[in-house]
Amino acid sequence: MLVGLRESYDSESLAVNDDAYHLHQEEKELSRLEKAADKEKSQKGEIKLAVYDLQAVLPVPMGQTSAFYYKSRLNCFNFTVTEIGSDKTVCFFWHEGLGHRGVNEIGTGVYKYLDACSSSSPGQDVVLYSDNCGGQQKNR
Repeated sequence: MLVGLRESYDSESLAVNDDAYHLHQEEKELSRLEKAADKEKSQKGEIKLAVYDLQAVLPVPMGQTSAFYYKSRLNCFNFTVTEIGSDKTVCFFWHEGLGHRGVNEIGTGVYKYLDACSSSSPGQDVVLYSDNCGGQQKNR
């Protein structure tokens, strides 16, 4: 059974898509300006600025020889938080037996980082930036 494919577009739907695209571009530029302002504040010591990301899954053991081909691998995860300005990086590393790559694990890493910040610099504002790593699963 074939699914019908929309081949003709009316000018109204194209205008809606065009408006959404321009709005997206404006928001992207505003977020870049905001991040640049936060970088300046960070360099002056007014705030603590950090970015965080979840690295791709790391299968262990890893190797190029055929001996590893039939071995069971353990998936490991690395969540990093890097402070802009001080170049300090904190890594949270775990394997699939301890957790997955969901929002709970990401939230725990962010919480532990913020807890450490509140101990080392009480009262200082912390600004966090990330890509879209809330669990990294878009199919649910």
